[in-house]
Amino acid sequence: MLCPHADHCLQCNANMLQVVVDPPSMFLSLWRTLQPVLAERTKQKAAFLTTKEDNAEYLTGLVGPDMAAVVGRLLLEDAQ
Repeated sequence: MLCPHADHCLQCNANMLQVVVDPPSMFLSLWRTLQPVLAERTKQKAAFLTTKEDNAEYLTGLVGPDMAAVVGRLLLEDAQ
């Protein structure tokens, strides 16, 4: 049975991969600090894309070239 609150419930989304595109350096520092105490299963659920090359390659494999291009354009607009 699916949880009726699956969109908002972390336990229901326990197997989902979370992708953070262009995270602030402070966030990456916090992740590096906490990572040693996290379970390996938890660490594998997060991906941090910090360079344009990472973004393009990873997102293309995850969501396809069209959506990866949309995300890339949004990132460029956000950077300006």
